[in-house]
Amino acid sequence: MITPAIRHLETQQEATDPKVKADVFREAFFLAPLEADLEDIRDAQYDDPIDMLQITEKEIKDAIQAASPLKAPSPDSIANKALQTGTAQLATHLTRIFNQSLHLGYCPAHFRESTTVVLRKPGKDNYTAPKSYRPIALINTIGKIIDAVIARQLSYLAETYHVLPPTHMGGRKMRSTEHALHAVTHKIYKT
Repeated sequence: MITPAIRHLETQQEATDPKVKADVFREAFFLAPLEADLEDIRDAQYDDPIDMLQITEKEIKDAIQAASPLKAPSPDSIANKALQTGTAQLATHLTRIFNQSLHLGYCPAHFRESTTVVLRKPGKDNYTAPKSYRPIALINTIGKIIDAVIARQLSYLAETYHVLPPTHMGGRKMRSTEHALHAVTHKIYKT
């Protein structure tokens, strides 16, 4: 499906050329980041760093099997289904590559490549406005696997070493909105 002419947010000019439309979407979706205020960490004291764990073949296999087999292929054109089919042959090699990447402190550039596609948000009245669309990043398949493994390890380390305060609920296993409501209710009754 081809997008209709898109109106620039500020100038309200219509863009019909695909390259100009891409520029309008880029401006709408990827705003310049705000400068971080680091004043409160100047004299901060930090605990010793926590070492990352060695990645195991089981973690690689689990991450590959957890990937949805029917997701759209990424810039590397490797389908999740293909990785899942070849897991037994690939896991050893990927484990070695990922562990070496962690050891070197370097993630190969092709693991980080992505293509952003623009999808219509359903039920919008006006598809000439950039905000009627949402960007979806198609990340290289191998990069998604290492991201999944590292995310799982970071979650494990954060819980093991109590990096997050007990009242932090978002993105944690065995925590939900219901737990957050109970914590707030408990504080109210205690007060």
